[in-house]
This record gives sequence, structure tokens and C-alpha cells, in this order.
Amino acid sequence: TITGNSDTKVYNGSEQTVTGFTTDVGDKTITVALKEGKEAKASGTNAGHYTMNLTEDDFTATSSNYSKIKLVVHDGSLEITPVTSEVIVKIAGRHDTKTYTGKELSVEGYDVVEKPDDSVSVSLKVDQEAKAAGTNVGTYYMGLTADAFEATSTNYTNIKVEVEDGYLTIEAAKGLDKDEEDKKGT
Repeated sequence: TITGNSDTKVYNGSEQTVTGFTTDVGDKTITVALKEGKEAKASGTNAGHYTMNLTEDDFTATSSNYSKIKLVVHDGSLEITPVTSEVIVKIAGRHDTKTYTGKELSVEGYDVVEKPDDSVSVSLKVDQEAKAAGTNVGTYYMGLTADAFEATSTNYTNIKVEVEDGYLTIEAAKGLDKDEEDKKGT
């Protein structure tokens, strides 16, 4: 019996590998080897199950004492498990300062400013909006919270979302209009 090695490792963002195999030939005069070009290897990067895909055709078994050697192969594998400790995703709502025009002004969107790696997907939930809008002088907030976002990954099971709310600041127009000038002159 040939058994491919197996291992379980925690996701680390890099490719991880398990190699090799064992046999149960013991003291018998049997030599078991991989055929040229074959390998006993399972590799992966993301959380999941990776197999070596070993078969009897991958091996040769030779012996000076035995003419018929039956090979039984048990495949080897690598199991990469997700990180279970907390990881942080930081999101910042966009902000802008605009000059009063008398019409509605707005700022939209958000940026993911920190996440463990690109395996983390961040999106605004369907019923949420990343927009701040207003007409008059003042500051208008988007009202973004962690609950407005969904952060998912097969490689992390405990993702905490931190949010800096976005906002729009509308400033008074520079200079005086004609009515204001008339009032100042009296």
C-alpha cells in the first residue's frame, strides 16, 4: 500500500505544499518509486482541499523476490483552513468640500483603506447607499456604519469592519452678492 502524505495548515497568503508518500513494504525487498515526471505533491494558496491525485500508474514497484506486486494507492492531500482570529477591514466614506451654488451638491462612494489581502471582498449591502447630499451651507454625513457593509473571504472567518463615515461640507460662496453689498452700504 502506498499512501500519499497529508497535512492540514492554516491559510497564510502564500502557497503551501505537502509532498511525499509512505509504503507498508516493511522489511520486504520491494522498492517503490515514483515514475519519471510524476510527483507526490499537493499545493494550494487559499483555504480549501487540495489532492495529489496519485494513482497506481504514477509508481513503479520492483523486487528481486516478487514477480507480481499489486499496488494499492491512497491519495495524499493538503487541507488549508481559514484564519479564525479577528482581522480588520477599514473603510472610509469619501468626503469633499464644495462651494454653495443654491443647487443640491453631493459626494458618493467609499474606499477600502485596509484589508488583510485581496482574498477579502468588500461590498455595500443592497439596501445601503454611500452618498452625502445637501443644498445649504453645512456638513452632510453619509451615515455609514459597519452594518452597511459585507466583508467576505474563504480565508478568514472572523472579519471585523471599521468605518469612517463620509461627508460633504458646503461652504459659503466667496465674495458678496449684490443684495449683501447693498446692505453693507447702508
